[in-house]
Amino acid sequence: MRGDKLNLIISIFLCSFCIQSANSIAFQLIAQVNEVKTHIEGEYEVVTKVIWSSSPYVKKGQKSISELYIDDINGKLYSQWHSRPWKIVKTNLIEFKDSNQLRLEQDTKFDEDLNNYWYVQSAFDFDFEDLEGKAYHKEFLNGEYVGAYITKSYLKPIN
Repeated sequence: MRGDKLNLIISIFLCSFCIQSANSIAFQLIAQVNEVKTHIEGEYEVVTKVIWSSSPYVKKGQKSISELYIDDINGKLYSQWHSRPWKIVKTNLIEFKDSNQLRLEQDTKFDEDLNNYWYVQSAFDFDFEDLEGKAYHKEFLNGEYVGAYITKSYLKPIN
């Protein structure tokens, strides 16, 4: 009987130690996630260059400048991308909680060509540690696929 009580006391002690350790690890993980989000939030100028293209309308070496805004609202990251004269149709932002990387998936259309309907599906992989990214784009003209292109981007924080 005495050995059972001793085993019970040891088990209770070990359980309480394990729970305390688990809580400490969980707190550290939450702190790391918040640190990552704080590092990512903000405004960025995005300088982008086409590094490969199969589209007859997008040439290798072509450059553009856009703005990217990332906000944390109630613990979730949201983005706004401005690349005039393109208009965002759909956006999906995927956070990788254990890193400084984000995937931004978006569909855009070009409204300034009144005779044609231009549409691009893009997936941007950004690394906020190195402040750069790579994106894969599929381009459509009047509903027909015309080609793809890959871009390399550099992020410059705007104060």
